[in-house]
Amino acid sequence: MSNFFLLNITTNPSTFYFIKLIMMLFFLIFIRAGLPRYRYDYLTKLGWVKFLLVMITLLTFTVVYYYF
Repeated sequence: MSNFFLLNITTNPSTFYFIKLIMMLFFLIFIRAGLPRYRYDYLTKLGWVKFLLVMITLLTFTVVYYYF
């Protein structure tokens, strides 16, 4: 497949790189604008309440798995 959107990649790689760069920038800006922004206190509460419980549970299952 030498044609990508009617561009010859083998003779003009800088054009392909520029298109790839524009697509990546659009994707990153779209993700940044689309996701909600969480406050610092919400993230710390989430980390201490939810993720600490998940970590302890996984650690317990791992210890039990290797013990038996």
